[in-house]
Amino acid sequence: MRAVSKAHDASISQVALAWLINYYGDTVVAIPGASKPHQAEQSAAAMNIELSKTELAGIAEASRRSGGL
Repeated sequence: MRAVSKAHDASISQVALAWLINYYGDTVVAIPGASKPHQAEQSAAAMNIELSKTELAGIAEASRRSGGL
């Protein structure tokens, strides 16, 4: 996650949200919480992150290994 976030000049949270949005497509709707405007802006910026197929698969595998999927 750190390497991907560095490659995209994004936070790990943004990459995680971008992965969730792109990996699951229309089957999952992400509703990130925000209590401050800058948090909402950061979450919205995740939609501009274009993860490669390799990055998507790598994050999915890391999630599986950690028991997340």
